[in-house]
Amino acid sequence: MTEPAIADRIEALLLDELGPEANVQVSGLSKVTTGKSRENWLFDASWVRDGAVVSEELIVRCDPEGGLLETDRSLEFAVLQSLETTAVPAPRVRWLDADGSRLGRPALVMIRESGQCEYFA
Repeated sequence: MTEPAIADRIEALLLDELGPEANVQVSGLSKVTTGKSRENWLFDASWVRDGAVVSEELIVRCDPEGGLLETDRSLEFAVLQSLETTAVPAPRVRWLDADGSRLGRPALVMIRESGQCEYFA
């Protein structure tokens, strides 16, 4: 997916989730080369909630155009959401596009956490 296309889709998803009165702003969009099984886009978003500006560093994780793995974004979203109340380090999820109707491919939006992903062989 091209950067302008995903940027428009991300903004539309946030407007859909937060409402048009939220004055959504998306900036700093960049594709990440890590994450071999999914396409990942980093971005910053801000919006107005109850008169205050909310800002978050986020990541969209979406299915690639072609891939070897068949997994379900809904299941990934549910697992990550269930980990939020545990001591297991995992990103907090924000929104889900299970069927890809809003972001072009099945995807989820998570809060971007600091740290490094460790791979175990």
